[in-house]
Amino acid sequence: MFVGQIILYRNRGRFFLGRYLSESHGMILVGRERGVNRKISSRQLIHEASVEVTEADFPLWNERCETISESLDLRDVWEIVTGQLSFVTLDQLAGLLWGSNVDEIHRMGLQLCLFTGSPYFVSGTDVWIPRSSPEIESYLLEEGRRLAVAVDRRSFTAWLSGTEHLSVWSLAQEKWLNDLKDYAVMGSSSQSKDIARNILRETGVITTEWQRLAFTLLVERGVFHEDEPLALHQYAIPVGFPPSVMTAGSENLLEQLLRSKDRCDLTTVPIITIDEPSTRDIDDGISVEIFDDRYHIGVHVTDVSSLVEKNGVLELEASNRVASLYFPETTIPMFPSSLSEGYASLVQGEPRLAYSVLIEMDLGGTILSWRVVPSVVRTHAQLSYADVDLSLLYKGHQYDQVLADMDTVANWLRHDRLRKGALEFNRPEMKIQVNDCGQVDIEVLPGRSSARRMVEEFMILANRLLAEYCQANDLPAFFRSLEAPDDTGLEDIPNQIVREYHLMRRIRPSRISLEPAPHSLLGVSVYLQGTSPIRRYLDLVMQRQIVTHLQTGKGSYSRREAEEILYRTELYLKDLAKIERNRRRYWVLKFFDRCTEGRFQGIVLEVRGAEAVVEMIKYPFRANVYLSTPLVPGEGISLRLEEIDFWKSVAKFVQLNEVNQ
Repeated sequence: MFVGQIILYRNRGRFFLGRYLSESHGMILVGRERGVNRKISSRQLIHEASVEVTEADFPLWNERCETISESLDLRDVWEIVTGQLSFVTLDQLAGLLWGSNVDEIHRMGLQLCLFTGSPYFVSGTDVWIPRSSPEIESYLLEEGRRLAVAVDRRSFTAWLSGTEHLSVWSLAQEKWLNDLKDYAVMGSSSQSKDIARNILRETGVITTEWQRLAFTLLVERGVFHEDEPLALHQYAIPVGFPPSVMTAGSENLLEQLLRSKDRCDLTTVPIITIDEPSTRDIDDGISVEIFDDRYHIGVHVTDVSSLVEKNGVLELEASNRVASLYFPETTIPMFPSSLSEGYASLVQGEPRLAYSVLIEMDLGGTILSWRVVPSVVRTHAQLSYADVDLSLLYKGHQYDQVLADMDTVANWLRHDRLRKGALEFNRPEMKIQVNDCGQVDIEVLPGRSSARRMVEEFMILANRLLAEYCQANDLPAFFRSLEAPDDTGLEDIPNQIVREYHLMRRIRPSRISLEPAPHSLLGVSVYLQGTSPIRRYLDLVMQRQIVTHLQTGKGSYSRREAEEILYRTELYLKDLAKIERNRRRYWVLKFFDRCTEGRFQGIVLEVRGAEAVVEMIKYPFRANVYLSTPLVPGEGISLRLEEIDFWKSVAKFVQLNEVNQ
């Protein structure tokens, strides 16, 4: 071939004319219009014309060839050839069309017409074979379908770009939309990624972040909300419940079981529940009474296991969900609200099934005895954390004395745990609230309040004793343990915030096992979770195990069954925790984005090269910050929020100094 020679080549199923420029290592450099060059392999080369065209003349030459190609109707030629010849050459076809007045432009125009889709001839080896009438009919039908799909595709791409409205959707367009949605959610792991990327390329947007583009365009078209929790789609977490689950279970079963004489009647015990004001799925309540020179303490947990049939519809749904999900903007419950907020919730004034951990403690704080019993309870007061904190500070509440006694016992329990090596962190917490309009507000709680500490101590006590019950009765249980972190060298760090940060980094993840072991963070020798059966599936399993043993002397689950349950749920529990953390972070970033101040004070926790890990002082939020001025851990730092990437959930803070204040 020679420079400037016209060639016909194939690229991605389409055919183009170009100018030969050079060849190297089996690749041919082809010149197109407007100085655009493309490399093709020799396999893509279809035909070489015996004509040379300059770069300046090529656009006109190409246009004339395309005009000839588009104007040709080969039916008359086909009618002459069919039945007479089994094949024809390109020169024979050109002669039938134009006689002897054939030049290279006509030849290339004919080639382009034949290759880009002639219904009348099919390519052979250097020849063209006429199709039969049935083949032509089939080809035209397929071509009609192809053209219809192409029209649908152009309309869909125009809709995606926001330039056209689609009122009626074809099946192909609905599939493309689902492909895009799946790609926006799953990214490179989506089976539709290639289809989705091709659609996105057709919009003309140039990017390297195709998944982000898919999500952005679908938000603009109203398919997704800008605050869409994509993790729910990624993990196929259902928000609602199927009809079979909604209709399963009945309050009638509660009424029957309430009449059972096998349960301890504790309805006269002054049980108090303490939760957030918005909480409706109330798992547990606490009671503390003083008589016979002893504290009589009760931790009462709603007995969901007796209301939900083992391996029934409701339990299978709970086992699939594993836990309730708590987002700042919504809650995705493990059970339908009729159960979780209705007949299984410890609603004030209503009799409910429970299992109760009953403890006797002397007036010096020593536990004398304890037992676990199936019970019937009635909540006497449904209080919020704020209610309890106000009562402890200022009095004037109906349950002042009861709450004061609870606080006394909780403090004894706390100090006993600390004496046994428990670790306590008093980092402030953020209470994130999002209204129906997507407006986010953050309330910073300065560490755990007295009310929260109180509830925490009673739950730790109950869960420890439930673990001891399982251990003593050789019941397979999901024991939680955590090794003590090595705090060597941390005592020399003067700043408490920095010291706690490094200590927390040394704490290994807790472990769930069927073998009991100490939980060093809590300062207890054995521990499990069984006080939230409405919200956590493993708590429900533990409750069923214990209640069944109390009633029959045998557990409900064998060791093998417990191992299988743990195997199915343990990793998923970590995924759910990560989803909740990421969702909280997203809304914190939303709050920062709408903050009028835009400037923050922080403290350096750790320096890693030119970057520092910084914790904000006003909000317990951490970020990596590039240091323009060197600092050491414990020093204060002034920051300006420069930008937020919500897709990556990253905030970029800039260190302020005298120059950029």
